[in-house]
Amino acid sequence: RSKLQLDAISRKFCGKLTCEASNMNGKANATVSLHVIGKPSAPQDRLVVSNITSSGCKLSWGASKDNGGLPLEYVVDRYEVHSDSWMNQGSTRNTDLVCNDLENGKEYGFKVTAVNEVGESESLHTVKNIVAKNQYTESLPPSAPEVVDGNERQMTIRWKPPIDDGGMPVTGYHIEAKSLGGEWQPWEILDIPETTAILTKLQKGFEYQFRVIAVNKAGKSEPSHPSRPRLAKENDLLPFIEMKGVRDITASVKERIKFDVPICGEPVPDIAWFKGETPVEELEDRNISVTNTETHTKIVFSSLKKAHEGTYNLTISNRSGSDSAKFTVKVLDRPNAPEPPMKATVEGSNCTLLWKKVKEDGGSPIEHYQLEKKDSDKGTWCACGHTKDNTYTIKGLLPNRDYQFRICAVNQIGDSDFVTSETVAVSEGSESRGL
Repeated sequence: RSKLQLDAISRKFCGKLTCEASNMNGKANATVSLHVIGKPSAPQDRLVVSNITSSGCKLSWGASKDNGGLPLEYVVDRYEVHSDSWMNQGSTRNTDLVCNDLENGKEYGFKVTAVNEVGESESLHTVKNIVAKNQYTESLPPSAPEVVDGNERQMTIRWKPPIDDGGMPVTGYHIEAKSLGGEWQPWEILDIPETTAILTKLQKGFEYQFRVIAVNKAGKSEPSHPSRPRLAKENDLLPFIEMKGVRDITASVKERIKFDVPICGEPVPDIAWFKGETPVEELEDRNISVTNTETHTKIVFSSLKKAHEGTYNLTISNRSGSDSAKFTVKVLDRPNAPEPPMKATVEGSNCTLLWKKVKEDGGSPIEHYQLEKKDSDKGTWCACGHTKDNTYTIKGLLPNRDYQFRICAVNQIGDSDFVTSETVAVSEGSESRGL
């Protein structure tokens, strides 16, 4: 007796199996057929979509290489982009299928799967989605036109052709125009597919918008989005900076200030700000920002520093000429500290202090000098007087104690840093000395 066991059997084992036995008296054999069934392989080649119309299309693909040993059929599903969902389209034993229930203008994808009694293969998908539409239709609208040049009597506009011509070449364009608050009206007809047009017969002082319609064999497209409004005015005007209402600024440190300057000129002028001779951009100061429009330029100091003080120059220019203006920024800060050393002269229980006057007052006059003292007994600073002069006598000091004195300059912004004297000793019957 003989036994053959095959583990993990697959379709490649299909065929005839022969068992042969022999001994000294002879030999014998027997043959059996092995038939293995399984899932089919995926359809081959590409899933091709052809004959597309507004309501249908034809799908075709290559037959599965292996049917799994059983009869198979092909199941087709379609993907509807607008609803983001799959649904069954139909089934067939052939390698093509005609779809007749598509909706005009909707986008679809497809997949085909081979199926037999055991199971189904991997799916074969279309390479890209298709749009259900006739062989040719009206094109999509062109891009919104842009006014690239103009004056008080005419303007030149430019646009991009439609991204989809509907299956037939665009043969021309119709241009419509309207003034601000008016109605759209035909303005120009182009019988060639040019994407630039010069529109004449405009009225000075009116603001115009334009839109473009593409034309092909199927008819007219929807109008494009309108251009930005453009005023019919002279296109060569000298640049001009309007200084009315703009003044030099004096402000304290950490304040926010700005110069908002009206400008005009045609074409729109180039704008440059300088501190002295240095372009503001090269200062690389994050507290300074510049914003420009066609009619204004604005420089903002978000948090003033003493380093921002100075003269700022504004220059605007175009092909017609240039104009410039100067603005001054004065920054008020607390004063610098008095310069050391400070001289202290002791006479009995009195001490006379003398120091140098502050050279840098921070842009605001010194109001007074504030004095403080600290003795060896208490060890804390306390106010002991103030003066507008650079000398002051402190009276009533206690004997047998060491003293230190310090002063700061004060203006309307604040106090300077202190300058501190050396330690002086006060004793009974002490003689005069300077430190």
